[in-house]
Amino acid sequence: LQQKAILRQLLTISQEIQHRATDPTADINELLTYSEQSIYNLATSGVRQEIQDSDTILADCTKRLQELADRLASDPGSLSGVPSGFGDLDRITNGFQKSHLIILAGRPAMGKTAFILSMAKNIVQTYAIPTLIFSLEMSRQELMDRIICMQTLIPGDKMQSGRLDSNDWARYDAEISHLQNLPLYIDDTAAISLFELRAKAIRAKAEHNIRCIMIDYLQLMTTGNSNFKGNREQEVSTISRGLKQIAKELDLPILVLSQLSRAAQQTGDPTPKLHHLRDSGAIEQDADIVAFVHRPEYYDIMQDENGESTQGIAQIIIAKNRHGAIDTIRLSFRAEYTLFENLNTF
Repeated sequence: LQQKAILRQLLTISQEIQHRATDPTADINELLTYSEQSIYNLATSGVRQEIQDSDTILADCTKRLQELADRLASDPGSLSGVPSGFGDLDRITNGFQKSHLIILAGRPAMGKTAFILSMAKNIVQTYAIPTLIFSLEMSRQELMDRIICMQTLIPGDKMQSGRLDSNDWARYDAEISHLQNLPLYIDDTAAISLFELRAKAIRAKAEHNIRCIMIDYLQLMTTGNSNFKGNREQEVSTISRGLKQIAKELDLPILVLSQLSRAAQQTGDPTPKLHHLRDSGAIEQDADIVAFVHRPEYYDIMQDENGESTQGIAQIIIAKNRHGAIDTIRLSFRAEYTLFENLNTF
């Protein structure tokens, strides 16, 4: 009976695809996305979660807790989520958890892209966790150039101009092998839609077992719905909710960069706040974690509130953490290599 029901649904989907394909005004990308999404939803419909009683859920929680305790007993430094490679950040988050939406925001020139690339390099190189980056602003070659700078410690201006001396080439030849065969995947489709991103993410998880997704950045995305009639704030809200749904559906963390409004610079204190998130309050609402990348040195603030130097220091301000504490951590930022590091490493 269930098989017959699935066959009827498949027939209905096929007829709808055929109907849309004969429409001369149809958008081919929307049609392909609809087709793939419909078939995928049907294929996974048999594993959808039903209502469960509290005893079953309690047993699952106890089992998970015991597994975590056993893992900690064998490896005291292990994390329950995807590690960032930054000790203080991982201590607060216990790694980026499955189904979580993490917003990383900041004003221009704060190093947001450099921050997620530093994390991506740590994740794939140190922990071999397959990671997918959607870059809506920079090309895949530009992103890889930055990662090469981080690995080889060759300044970015030299990489851009090609003016490498013999020492630079020696360092390049010695280090480049460490960037080979890494489980890092990059898609640089400009203005990617929510529907297209979802389809590509589903395919990447099936083909490469992706366990972490990063997006640079939220405000460059579209809903992909040509009939969408709302304003930009409503569109960003739709995208934000959609990304949270994708994180839950694929059961993996999604890290998304976001811009801040100019209000963050129009007060005497340039420290970013939650209400500075640009375009929509839904971003704050949907996110499990909201963190700001902030460099006081950029604003000629050379000491923090504790009297410590801010030169070469970036603050990662965790302003919202649905499942843990809020705090501010300090990292080293080496601008010439666009590299974030733990302070003790630097």
